[in-house]
Amino acid sequence: MVEPADKVQEPKAEASGAAQEQPTPLETLEQTTTSGLEAVKTWVRENQVVAMVAAFAVGVFLGALWRR
Repeated sequence: MVEPADKVQEPKAEASGAAQEQPTPLETLEQTTTSGLEAVKTWVRENQVVAMVAAFAVGVFLGALWRR
């Protein structure tokens, strides 16, 4: 006999005594942002120096490629 849909129980996850894993910063970022663009904006705000150095390096590299 088939049980009605409202009486079917979903399997429960086994709870262990160990502490649950902490989410990585990347997982936290993925959960809190709504789009990829917002994630990039947040990262740049938090890492302004790295973002500026990376942008400069990309500019120098592309300038050297296009000069040839």
